[in-house]
Amino acid sequence: MDRILKGLVGLLGVLMLLAWLRVTFTPMAVLENFGLQAVGPMALGAIRSFAGGYTFTVVVFCFLAIFKSEKQWLLVPVCLYAGSAINRSIGLLVDGFNPGMVGPIVVELVFITILTAAYRTLPSD
Repeated sequence: MDRILKGLVGLLGVLMLLAWLRVTFTPMAVLENFGLQAVGPMALGAIRSFAGGYTFTVVVFCFLAIFKSEKQWLLVPVCLYAGSAINRSIGLLVDGFNPGMVGPIVVELVFITILTAAYRTLPSD
């Protein structure tokens, strides 16, 4: 089970690394996926900063947990994804339901489940 969870955390880290590369180098494409527009270089910088910083942080802490065998690093991405899921849920309540909003919440909850299971199961070294 430890190997499976480490593998899933590693896969999550790789997926977020790919997401970070996409946000950093093609932010307009990412924005279009979410129905957003960036007006000017300051907006693109903000997207790179917020979305890129978020995904890069997940990458760093997933890889720290795996390569240093220190599971406490998993709490950082758990908190990030929990914050995102909470805020998306607030958006559902405030803005109303949209079927496109369900997918991202489900993904975040799956990531939280994987990371929390890894945190609870992996040994402390």
